[in-house]
Amino acid sequence: MNKRWLASVVAAFLFGVYFKALQQDSLQLVAVNAAVTAQEAANKREFDQAVVLDGWLAKHAQNERVIVREVVKLVDRPVYSNVCLDGDGLRLINAAKRGDAIQPTQGLPNP
Repeated sequence: MNKRWLASVVAAFLFGVYFKALQQDSLQLVAVNAAVTAQEAANKREFDQAVVLDGWLAKHAQNERVIVREVVKLVDRPVYSNVCLDGDGLRLINAAKRGDAIQPTQGLPNP
């Protein structure tokens, strides 16, 4: 009778261990499935948001335009008076204003 009792206790212990392992595997499988489902839902939501954003960007896209504006400044009065320049300097600047090419009569003075 002791052998039967010992065999039934060992069998009950092994059945409990096996059942506990099955229960842990089942719980782990449920947790993994829930995580996968949540990740798939998040991926779908992000994809839908990306599609909406791409549509909005395509609708509101602007082509890049470069506008170059030049300001032409015309001088219609004398550039300098003879207060700061000598006669040759005044002659050269007024000739440059008219667009004439005049060579100076003498070189630059050395300081």
